[in-house]
Amino acid sequence: MSIKMSIWGVGRQILFSSLAWLGLTIALTRLFPGLFLMDFLPPFVFLVPGLLLLGAGVMLWIWSLSALYDGFSQGLLLKDGPYAYMRHPLYSAFILFIFPGLGFLFQSWLVLTTGLFAFILFRLFIGREEEYLEEKFGKQYREYSSTVRSLFPG
Repeated sequence: MSIKMSIWGVGRQILFSSLAWLGLTIALTRLFPGLFLMDFLPPFVFLVPGLLLLGAGVMLWIWSLSALYDGFSQGLLLKDGPYAYMRHPLYSAFILFIFPGLGFLFQSWLVLTTGLFAFILFRLFIGREEEYLEEKFGKQYREYSSTVRSLFPG
């Protein structure tokens, strides 16, 4: 096997870069609220969807992490739990739920771009992780990836 990968896959590249972007967008929103705040509606309108998205994302993240630790330590291809619905639920938790939830909580359209930024990074880096998985699990991974979508359940 020529490709080596830790339990984190390409997650460090995606997460650390996204967190840096998130910090920058929060700082810019605080410095220039007139440019980036979505203040056309009362703050409570953004609070509920923000908390719901953040809560769902944290639950998906915990569920995925639990399954990952169990399966990775045994050298198994993860196909149960959240991995039955999407191949990369850890990334989905951040891209689809946590980062957008934070954008709503900060009431900033600029902070909302963090999910898009993370998605672009995901698309750039995920090929290496999927190549590793295909090399390690072969036909089993090819069959799995042909029936289970990458980020979005379905």
